[in-house]
Amino acid sequence: MAGGKQPPKRGVEEEEIKLIPDRKEYKGGDTAQVLVQAPFFPAEATMTLRRLGIVKTERFRLDGPAYTMGIPIDGAWTPNVHVQVDLVGAEDRNTGSADGSSAALRAGAPQSGRDVRAPGKAACVCQWRVESFDSAIRSQIDRHRDAA
Repeated sequence: MAGGKQPPKRGVEEEEIKLIPDRKEYKGGDTAQVLVQAPFFPAEATMTLRRLGIVKTERFRLDGPAYTMGIPIDGAWTPNVHVQVDLVGAEDRNTGSADGSSAALRAGAPQSGRDVRAPGKAACVCQWRVESFDSAIRSQIDRHRDAA
């Protein structure tokens, strides 16, 4: 029926994490501060850096809706590095079942609209520009020359 109540989510749908870096561009030696905004918590997370393959992985836990990562930038990652964060945990869901169990969901038990924690997953991938050491020195020389 149009406009009727939506049936409860029964599968695990991938949600989106927001990654908010403190800058758009980095150079070797910088430390990127990245705010991770999670759609649910608590959760376990894995951060993966990729540059012609996996460069680094790091596991961490989110006990709240946001977490700040500090990532040291290597100048060898020019011209860019890809950052991916994957999250697994549990999210609040309205099951619609009387006892909140997945078995009751599969069996088509009566709906009571009870909220429970159910599996959740989320991911985000972003790319950062990494300036090479040579171009960073050149831009400093150019700024110094322009200032003189």
